[in-house]
Amino acid sequence: MPHRSFFSPKNTCCLTFLFTLILLFISDLAIADNSEAFFELSTSTNQSGMFVLAAWAIANIVIGIFGWKRKKGAEMYFHQMNFFWNIVNLAIAGYALFQFTASDPSAYNFTEALGQHLKTKNLFIINAGLDIIYIIIGLYLLKHAGKPIKKPERLKGFGRSIILQGGFLFVFDLIMYALQLVNESKFPEMF
Repeated sequence: MPHRSFFSPKNTCCLTFLFTLILLFISDLAIADNSEAFFELSTSTNQSGMFVLAAWAIANIVIGIFGWKRKKGAEMYFHQMNFFWNIVNLAIAGYALFQFTASDPSAYNFTEALGQHLKTKNLFIINAGLDIIYIIIGLYLLKHAGKPIKKPERLKGFGRSIILQGGFLFVFDLIMYALQLVNESKFPEMF
């Protein structure tokens, strides 16, 4: 029987394959641990952001009610639009906060957790683009408020409100996007 070397091509190939599988298994365990920690960080950041959005919405709703009832002309319409705009903001924040309480980060595998994070992060940048459109619409309304039309004070008030709300949301969405980029930088092995 011929003597085989432990480092024969066949054995080397098998050992390399086995070693690769072990490394992949170990790295999958590390990524799995990191993916849960990362997903919890990402979710916590989003949850904090939704609390900020809800606080902004509640403040605007309360001030909007008083301004709507006590002011006249463009200021009344400004507060009226703030009130209605922030009913929507509060609904969005409330729905998101409800989803956070109903979700379990450990129930997501690595791919699902990463996909959820990227979907949410990209949503913030898409929303920032929409926020620019809101600001443009507000400027358009302000421009047309100066023309001889019926109820120019409504256009002026609505325009100012939409500019304010769009401006806030633009800054909010960019900050949330940037915070998620910072979160990603804390887990470079995942990206």
